[in-house]
Amino acid sequence: FALDRRTDFVVFGDRLYVSVASDRIGAPTEQRWLLSAYELPSGRPLWTAPYLSSVEQFVDVQPADGLVLVTGLVAGEGISTPTTAVDATSGRVLWTLPTRVAVADDGHTGVVGGFLRPGEAAAPTVRAVDLATGRDLWRVTYPAPTMVRPVPGGRAVTVTNGDGGGRAEVRDIRTGAVLASRSVLPPGTGPTLSVTVGDSLLVGY
Repeated sequence: FALDRRTDFVVFGDRLYVSVASDRIGAPTEQRWLLSAYELPSGRPLWTAPYLSSVEQFVDVQPADGLVLVTGLVAGEGISTPTTAVDATSGRVLWTLPTRVAVADDGHTGVVGGFLRPGEAAAPTVRAVDLATGRDLWRVTYPAPTMVRPVPGGRAVTVTNGDGGGRAEVRDIRTGAVLASRSVLPPGTGPTLSVTVGDSLLVGY
């Protein structure tokens, strides 16, 4: 079968996931896209599910245990990246959260970084969610914007851009318990990026 050359798609194992615009056209912040799943190599259609996006077809598609997470990009008063969880077998939409969720290596847990939108007064909060339900497992408030990355072994690493010169913590992905904590950058500096490679954390500043 053929796809439009402008179509966004990804392949995971024997599944092809393709995004197409919904026939339902509303306000830009309400526009929905559809994610369709196909069996490979036959091309047999499996299901189609809606998700929220208005600026791009999708920002990310991630496989999880029995699920597929699709993240859109919505423009309005600022930019948001809502994530929708879809049952990988039936295409049933299970939940939607208003931000990007990164899937951990256990396939059951997702993490959400602690960043604020312009004008928000609340403190930055990092949290982990159960992917089966979309509900919080734990949440931690930080004094400054904080990046979070899932890492191998059922853990998550946070790096805070605030006092202390970029403090990093290693937490248990399911409980949030702190396994290690230290300052990783000189005082007065903050991270501009963080990347995990195996058991190493690379921080730019």
